[in-house]
Amino acid sequence: MEEKPTRLELLDKIREIILGIDNVVPSDKDEIKEESFFKNDLNLDSLDMVELAMKLEGAYPQVRISDSDFSEIETVGDLIDLFFELAA
Repeated sequence: MEEKPTRLELLDKIREIILGIDNVVPSDKDEIKEESFFKNDLNLDSLDMVELAMKLEGAYPQVRISDSDFSEIETVGDLIDLFFELAA
């Protein structure tokens, strides 16, 4: 089993994925914070969220995020918390 990333490593990976999605509002990774809301702050819609989930699962195959789990998250920090809950 792969080693779990640290919280900061995971945040950096999420930032990298988000910046690769079209229509994202921030253009700098430092503007994407744990408090950032996916919809309101980052301009991600439901299709962008699916893309984010797929790329995150590709980077960390030990974690599978269900649609119901993913529908509960609103912020980058929520996603990080969910990741560590699922990876436990």
